[in-house]
Amino acid sequence: MAVTALKTSWLGYESETGALVFWDGSKYRPLQEAAGYASAVHGHAIADIAGLQGALDAKLALSGGSMSGALEVPLVDLGETRLSGDGDDLYVWGFKTWHQGNDGAGSGLDADLLDGQDGGYYTNIAARLGYTPVNKAGDTMTGTLNLPQLSLHASTPLTGDASGLYVAGSRIKTEGNLAAGLFRSQQTFIASGTWTRSSGIKRILVFAWGGGGGGGGAQGGTANGACGAGGGAGGFGWKLIDVTAIASVTVTIGAGGTAGSSSGGTGGTGGTTSFGTHLSATGGIGGTGQTSGNWAQIVAGGSGGTASDGDFNVTGSPGAPGIRLDYQNGIAGRGAAAAWLGGGGNGFAGNTAGQAGFARADGGGGGVVADNATGRAGGAGASGMIWVWEFE
Repeated sequence: MAVTALKTSWLGYESETGALVFWDGSKYRPLQEAAGYASAVHGHAIADIAGLQGALDAKLALSGGSMSGALEVPLVDLGETRLSGDGDDLYVWGFKTWHQGNDGAGSGLDADLLDGQDGGYYTNIAARLGYTPVNKAGDTMTGTLNLPQLSLHASTPLTGDASGLYVAGSRIKTEGNLAAGLFRSQQTFIASGTWTRSSGIKRILVFAWGGGGGGGGAQGGTANGACGAGGGAGGFGWKLIDVTAIASVTVTIGAGGTAGSSSGGTGGTGGTTSFGTHLSATGGIGGTGQTSGNWAQIVAGGSGGTASDGDFNVTGSPGAPGIRLDYQNGIAGRGAAAAWLGGGGNGFAGNTAGQAGFARADGGGGGVVADNATGRAGGAGASGMIWVWEFE
């Protein structure tokens, strides 16, 4: 380079750049460099500059950066949003924010669950709530359900208490008595068999009738008459039975008593009806037969059967007596009518066989002869019956 000395040999002027240069004893150098300052454009490693790395570490990029260690935020004004902290919690406009370390007291919730990021929030609702919710339809509830008041309709409230369930204030179900279960069905047995408990049946009300007694026969004879007596009705009883632990019960139906023969025989006794060992009803006694004669005579009707082991036991009615006034006048005894069922075989005048009992457990009527050589038999008694009412 061309240098022009200025007054002394130490200071010169560089004609190409117009810069002042300084002679350091070996060469001319730019005055800035000679004075110990760096040139205008140059590069340095960060480590060459004391304290630069620490200064850079204290800075954070406007986006994408991360920080470690404790960040103290006494107050940060983010335009319209004031952000502050107290060493434990973060506040926005003075309201504490929810963070992962905060747990809902007793709720099992935390920040992850609240923001929906934890899959358990969607799959374990029962754990989050502390109980299992019930759908409007299709779910079954167990245990005790308290219903202070549940409105099924604007005008039909459903309520419940320890004694039962109520609709509009009227009880519809109460455990421990007949009202505890709604009537569901009934079965009638007119022949022996087996009663089998249907699903959901808890109690049954059983009615039993024994077989009716047969009517007495009337013996024939010329210039003579005879009038047989009526048979007694079968016994009757009913009983309420708890069948929650009973699967089936043997049912036996008592047959009706046989008719008294035309030779003046006494009618047969009706058979016993039973519902296992829970309830039984014996049959009615047969009516007394009468031999021929021409004098006044009365023969007794058969006694009624009896019931046992029931909550309510009734003795059947007796048959009517046979009454002969003379050889051609008199009337046979009518068979007794069964309790609740009515009927009973008729007893006639003239020359007529007795009528069979036509309702269950009825006694048969007696036969009658008036001045006739041909005898007349009595009527057979009707067989018994079991009637079962079933309750939930």
